[in-house]
Amino acid sequence: GSLEVIDLEKGDRVKRVTGLHEPQGVAFVPATKQVIVACGGDGTVRAFDSVTLEAMQKVTVGEDADNLRIDADGKTIVVGHSSGALTLLDAVTLRQTGEVTLSGHPESFQLEPGTSRIFVNVPDAVVVADRSTHTVSAVWKLGEQSRNFPMALDEANTRLYVGCRRPARLLVLDTDSGKTIA
Repeated sequence: GSLEVIDLEKGDRVKRVTGLHEPQGVAFVPATKQVIVACGGDGTVRAFDSVTLEAMQKVTVGEDADNLRIDADGKTIVVGHSSGALTLLDAVTLRQTGEVTLSGHPESFQLEPGTSRIFVNVPDAVVVADRSTHTVSAVWKLGEQSRNFPMALDEANTRLYVGCRRPARLLVLDTDSGKTIA
């Protein structure tokens, strides 16, 4: 129920924001000098001043607001929630600028910096969405693998790493074709 600020050199907590409902994703927006927090318990995204931690803004995006990412240009926040969607927010105003409807609850997702693609883990598949058109361009089924939660993107080598719990495997996908290569 809190956001903690830790002094890494001393290992001490220096600030704390309480009263948050299941904080999940946390990101820093350099342009606005704000810390953004997605709260799963009440479906909100909240902005705090990064120095004072004073609450600045709040918007409701949907149940179980979870992972969030900041676009490479620093202007867009993307947040996943259990309404089966990714919501795009303006990083300055937190106003909704778009939404991508998915086939299920998004777990981890990665924004490809050199393009407008978003790779999203949904149950038993990876969805490729476009953050400029707010559409789904591909769905890559994972075969017998499921419970795919963690994900990492290696844009330079066109590789997407997807961790699956059933069975326990790390899949390596080609980001151009969606084929499992390892």
